[in-house]
Amino acid sequence: MTAMSSNLTILQGVLVSALVLYLQTWCIHKRGPVFVAMFSPLALLIAAAASSFLLGEVINLGSVLGGAFMVVGLYCVLWGKSRERKNMNSSVEDAKDSISIESRGCIVK
Repeated sequence: MTAMSSNLTILQGVLVSALVLYLQTWCIHKRGPVFVAMFSPLALLIAAAASSFLLGEVINLGSVLGGAFMVVGLYCVLWGKSRERKNMNSSVEDAKDSISIESRGCIVK
């Protein structure tokens, strides 16, 4: 490995780590800590893409398929969590409505 190649590898590691840290911070701020674990597979995909562009490495079909499965799994979990959040919000609203109705009934009596 030449000096230029090792310098690019170090630079790639720093850049990918910074990007992943930014995405994790953004995710915690927007959705909470549950979603941060879902972004860890993206670090592998970003590293593979960066090594292909910066170092000229060849990406095999197996790597592409594995990355695609990881992204599909990531978005399936995120989709499920968003549906769970919607269901919880609607049940909380229903509970507030029933409490409000019951308290009105007590006042009338």
